[in-house]
Amino acid sequence: MNDITETADNEPSEENNDQDPVKPTKLKQTFINKFGHIRAGWRMIIYLLIVGLLSSFPFRYLHRFIDNYLPESEGFATPSMLIQYLFITISFLLTAYVVLKWVDKRPFGLIGINFSEGWLKELSIGLGMGFGLLTLLFLVFWITGLAEVTAGAMNSTVAFSMLLFLLLFILVGIVEELMTRGYVFQALIEGSNKWIAAIILSLAFSIMHMSNPNFSAGGALNIFLAGMLLSIAYIKTLSLWMPIGLHIAWNWTQGPLWGMNVSGMDITNSFLVSSPQGPELLSGGEFGAEGSLISAVAIAALCWYLWKAEWVKPSESNSSLWRKYPSSYGIEPVDQEM
Repeated sequence: MNDITETADNEPSEENNDQDPVKPTKLKQTFINKFGHIRAGWRMIIYLLIVGLLSSFPFRYLHRFIDNYLPESEGFATPSMLIQYLFITISFLLTAYVVLKWVDKRPFGLIGINFSEGWLKELSIGLGMGFGLLTLLFLVFWITGLAEVTAGAMNSTVAFSMLLFLLLFILVGIVEELMTRGYVFQALIEGSNKWIAAIILSLAFSIMHMSNPNFSAGGALNIFLAGMLLSIAYIKTLSLWMPIGLHIAWNWTQGPLWGMNVSGMDITNSFLVSSPQGPELLSGGEFGAEGSLISAVAIAALCWYLWKAEWVKPSESNSSLWRKYPSSYGIEPVDQEM
């Protein structure tokens, strides 16, 4: 990074002076790292404060609009819920843009959501993994008698409900990945290391679901493991597209498609209806597939596979983007880190 070259006058000149370490004073060391940039912890605080400002005050007016102009509707996948998640998505993206541009002084593409080379492939792989894993678990539960499966009602109401859930789970996938694998996760990696960041944010991901109906110890374990799986998907690709795809397919496949509860939430109007049978520890009970120890084994196996898979790696566009910012932010170059 700091190669010294000889000029025509035989005087050395240093390249990349903007990334040369500078020794901050004692007072500045609390806020500034040795490269002259704001420490990761303070950047995370700044990010969360801006998220709060962008979300809390306008959110009141959003709820007034929903209450005054949208008809009341029951269930989880409703037009009002779609609008709320869309608003939250915009808030997280806008905050990431502001912090990256004016605090980090880095391009927005580093957040992991951009349309450069390879994004559609990563999204498709994530969708395939989510669909494949939950379909496999569904078949295991069905074949072993841990789920009683019946056909759902095949009509326009079910089709419309499945579409609403798809739109909602797309937004949920984006929002939850921005929350737990987005800027805060990435800054925490820079301030500590990838495994500390993955464990902390996966624990937070599990805690976020504690208020869900029918929450169980098995659910807590599986959501933590799912958080680790999604974290590995980001770490291996330096992109949020694979975890977003995995997250979307995970929720939609187990709920609206195969009729299992999603993180404890009862999904009505599904293609099939799966009722848990037998020991809750194996069937997942009313929390759904995410409450089963069988799921824990499957998720852990996929974590191991994804981490070891040599074909899962950053696209060249992501690699070149991150190579511009290795030492200044405590991140090793991609070819050394992976």
